[in-house]
Amino acid sequence: MNNLPVIFEKDISIGLLNVKTKQLKMIDSVDENHEVFKSIKPPFDWYYINRIMLIPEPMTGVREYKPVFINGLEIECVGDFIACFHFKVYKGEVKIALSLLLPEFVYLKKHFLITNL
Repeated sequence: MNNLPVIFEKDISIGLLNVKTKQLKMIDSVDENHEVFKSIKPPFDWYYINRIMLIPEPMTGVREYKPVFINGLEIECVGDFIACFHFKVYKGEVKIALSLLLPEFVYLKKHFLITNL
């Protein structure tokens, strides 16, 4: 989990893991008006593995907790999705979320696991 500032590049391609259906898909041309960004408003928690930033949908209120694992990394997810981005670090502090790369998408497809409690 991380709380450093995040800047999102405009019109990017993201991976979107639907926690309910357990399906991961690539979505192109995502801008600030997309439904994903209507849900992801600061402050939010995010996780990373390699150069992949993972942002679980932040939710308020009581929701069912579903453990999501990506290659052993547990992500606390109470929302309906996890948005996946490529990221880079700028000046050691600010994170810039960029388009998810195809090899990263393939990596996520091979390594995610959603458990049922």
